[in-house]
Amino acid sequence: MDFPKPKCPLCSRWASCKSLGNTDPSYPDCARPLLATSVKRTGQLLDALFGHDKLSPLFKKTLLKWFGRHHETYSEVFEPSMSMDSHGLHLSRFSYAFPGFRDEAEMVLRELKSLAHELGKGPEDAVHRLEKALCDPVVTQPIIGLAWDSVRSWRFKLYLQFAPKQSANPLKMAQAILGDTRLMNIFQGKSLRLLGMDLGPDGMIGAKLYFHYPYGELIEPGRWSVNKDHLLSWMAGKGLGPPKDALIIHRLTEPGDTTLQAPAELDFSLPETGVLLDVLQGQADVKDLFAFPEVRRIWRDFSLAARRISVSLKGRHKLNLYYVLTEME
Repeated sequence: MDFPKPKCPLCSRWASCKSLGNTDPSYPDCARPLLATSVKRTGQLLDALFGHDKLSPLFKKTLLKWFGRHHETYSEVFEPSMSMDSHGLHLSRFSYAFPGFRDEAEMVLRELKSLAHELGKGPEDAVHRLEKALCDPVVTQPIIGLAWDSVRSWRFKLYLQFAPKQSANPLKMAQAILGDTRLMNIFQGKSLRLLGMDLGPDGMIGAKLYFHYPYGELIEPGRWSVNKDHLLSWMAGKGLGPPKDALIIHRLTEPGDTTLQAPAELDFSLPETGVLLDVLQGQADVKDLFAFPEVRRIWRDFSLAARRISVSLKGRHKLNLYYVLTEME
């Protein structure tokens, strides 16, 4: 079989299959999780992305401590990302997931409060206010992160992930947290998978709601008003996709925001969609992203694999690429 296949880059057997130049005949059942990713190289990747002034020693130490506890049990918990928009390239970004949160909630919350305190009153108040929600059974795991959008502007990211099917309604929790009473009506019947809150030094500066949309809805002709050069149009023209494991993102800047109802972005999995990053680099926006010397340098200096990509549905020049380190201990 031809190598690589779309799920190969995120498989721990990548190196052995690459040396053979062949994909295992049992693909995709042969895929193995990326366990025991190098803690040392993860620290070096953080230094390359954040330098020495965008990530405090406490934040880096705590992050690597978490990773040291989790990297042999869970795969892909540490996920850096790169974003390109009208303001340029943003590399200093990551998220960290806690799939085993139920078993270590007290310890993680204590460490998270310490980080939030260092960041300022806004993040600290939010973590304390959401402590009960983080431990609610409706939440399958919390995800935290940090993103620098400019030299002076950062966002602390606090996300709640929900299970696909459950008796409790995550929208009810999201509505109470965000203080926007429209959510239950606007999104009635939709499956909320993630609630993301962006926090600055003084408090919440925005929120994102990630909804699962059924496969059939994603492939309806003319579903999205995007131009012919858009990534989704390009993929359709090449016979790629349609996007799988896809999430529609709605943004909320403040309670009552009138733009909430319009989908802002589409986020989808590259391996589940069945497309390799190398193939997507033929599209204009992805090609522009890899035209930045900083992006090429990161991809050259570290062994990385792309997991997901998100694109604007509002005609804006915006692209996010989410990836993981694949170097083993």
